[in-house]
Amino acid sequence: MHVKTQAALTGLILVAATALITLTDLDRETARLFYLQGNGFVAGDRLPWRALYRYGEWPALLLAAGALFCLTTGFVWTRLRSYRQASLFLLLVYLLGPGLLVNGILKTHWDRPRPVDVVDFGGARPFVSLSTPSFNGPEGRSFPSGHASVAFYLASPWFLLRSTRRRAARLWLGAGLAYGGLVSLTRMVQGAHFLSDVLWSWGIVHLLGLLLAHWLRLDQPEVPLPFPARPAPAASRPTLAGWARAGSAALSTLRIRGAAAAVSRLRAAGWRDREPQNDPATLPSRRHLVKAAVSLSLLALIGRQVDLQGMATALAAIPPAALVAALILQLASNCVAAGRWHLIMRRLGVPGSFTFYLQSFFKGALFNQGLPSSIGGDGLRILDVARLAGHREDAVFGVFIDRFVGLAGLVLLNLAALLVNRSLLPDRVALPLLALLTLLTVTLAALFFLARIDLFRQGRLLGFLGRLSARYRQVYATAPAMTLQTGLSLLTHLLAMAAFAVLGNAAGLHYPLQVYLALVPPAVLLTILPVSLAGWGLREGAMVGLFLLVGADKSMVLTFSIVYGLVNLIASLPGLAVYLGQRHQL
Repeated sequence: MHVKTQAALTGLILVAATALITLTDLDRETARLFYLQGNGFVAGDRLPWRALYRYGEWPALLLAAGALFCLTTGFVWTRLRSYRQASLFLLLVYLLGPGLLVNGILKTHWDRPRPVDVVDFGGARPFVSLSTPSFNGPEGRSFPSGHASVAFYLASPWFLLRSTRRRAARLWLGAGLAYGGLVSLTRMVQGAHFLSDVLWSWGIVHLLGLLLAHWLRLDQPEVPLPFPARPAPAASRPTLAGWARAGSAALSTLRIRGAAAAVSRLRAAGWRDREPQNDPATLPSRRHLVKAAVSLSLLALIGRQVDLQGMATALAAIPPAALVAALILQLASNCVAAGRWHLIMRRLGVPGSFTFYLQSFFKGALFNQGLPSSIGGDGLRILDVARLAGHREDAVFGVFIDRFVGLAGLVLLNLAALLVNRSLLPDRVALPLLALLTLLTVTLAALFFLARIDLFRQGRLLGFLGRLSARYRQVYATAPAMTLQTGLSLLTHLLAMAAFAVLGNAAGLHYPLQVYLALVPPAVLLTILPVSLAGWGLREGAMVGLFLLVGADKSMVLTFSIVYGLVNLIASLPGLAVYLGQRHQL
């Protein structure tokens, strides 16, 4: 894609996103998530936000310092001479982007008050939309965010590597965007910037990187580039029968039990490219009817204990802007999760574009919402990967690992929130919950070492776990890979928890984001149990029980939980378009 097209596309994204934020008032809606009436943006003074504010610029500063070192010593050290141009690019992006454009020009002349200075959040100045620029001086320093622009600068090596070292380029891009998003969230939690401020911080750095890379011709394959990508190790290819036996035995013990049916169908169909459209596996099964009955029974039982009129009032109080914001956050969460799965499969040596994995992920998300099929969404993902490249066992392992790292991200996020908000829950609830989360963390970490134990090299189930552990080590063989995957998992769940927080605050549950980070994940973890349809009923019951511990109204809790379930269902509808476009192919 030509640089002009890329720049135009980036500009179009920024303008469209700004228009959406303006029309839906997302700037103030997102700021309200972190504002506590009477106390202000108090969460920003706590860990980890305080540490990210103080030290969040250090990684980018180290990268720029490294570029300066290579640029200067390259004149006398022959080994670094070929990297001077790339180092010049990194140094220029840092100095011209976060240094000059963001902090030197826009921040000191664009008069936009910070959230903490706005009347809506206890300040003295009126809110100023980004669509009405003002250049009255340095009184308001909200636009753009200096910290966010410095954090997004970490994605700059992507411009250098995208033509010749694509895996390394994706690693830098993913890490830079994830870290930039985390620092951006920090500044929003502290009431220092609006959503549109941090969005444009990314846009400015990205556009500058595009133009400088083109001007210096650093996106050409012949330019010597630093940071070479690590070659992906070759994946083992056991026999189909052994893979199917081990996969079926292991998959039947987890939530992705539908994948076991996918294995059986693969064996029976001889890996046919297309399944019959009237396959009985696509028809409603007794298991789905039982799950639907459980979900309806649980919802009816909870509904009898709440005020239906209060639910109607809470539902009417949710503005369309909150629904749109929650939907965007959930879609973004799904996209990040699909990108994480794509990176896992690439580390396993399985080909496929991001578009392929994104389409497969959304199709799986659609079927995970409880469509009448004996094949779950994870089973569909396995089928898609197996059809694409014939990597049968790796297809199963990739979904397993994706599930594990996703679970690890949710557990770590919940652990951190509970430790930071130690007094939020009573000890009789907090201590067992912390113990369970710690046990889950240790269990997930232990998977990394099973391949080294002789016991897990033999037998059906134990052998399967041993090979899974070997793939797990293959995916996370390097610290950057582990850091990137963990960061993407945290970002995935942060976006989903933000969607919960948007809907909760809109329904009348006015709590800061850290409360939702502490209370919602246990309810989400409970939906792993395969006893209800897509977690309906289980999620609502757990939500009501947990939020009652902080004095929340049951009607509001049930309302926002149901609305989130509907938003999540709508966010999976792109999978329906994919499914129909593939002519109902499972």
